[in-house]
Amino acid sequence: PWRREGVHYALYLNPLTPKTWRTQFLEWVEGRQHGHKIYVTIDLDCLVSGEAITNWENGRFTCDDLVWALRTLREKVEVIGGDLCGGWSRPVYQTAFQKLAGWFDHPSLPPPGREQLLARNLVTLERLWPALTGS
Repeated sequence: PWRREGVHYALYLNPLTPKTWRTQFLEWVEGRQHGHKIYVTIDLDCLVSGEAITNWENGRFTCDDLVWALRTLREKVEVIGGDLCGGWSRPVYQTAFQKLAGWFDHPSLPPPGREQLLARNLVTLERLWPALTGS
């Protein structure tokens, strides 16, 4: 959803910028009915590279951004469940086409060390899980 500042995008793309996303999120939350039930999925590739190791290009959110969004969401709606997905995994393909598509679609990143992967993503999990589960 991130767009470069200074570039004009069509309104139907609902462009977000680091300066506008919180306001846009608040407007979206306010449009929900009190007690509205929501299931939340957090894909770790939305996080900046220092906060999650994934197979994809990292996004621009921080854990603090997501904790704020989850707490804000819980003020208005009922979060009935959620999950975290998108952590790094060793690519395994069943067909040549999948392998080609994976090569084309995934960034060329070296595989992380096991300790580095566990340490970084565990810290992220420990920060996000309480906000996601409301505990």
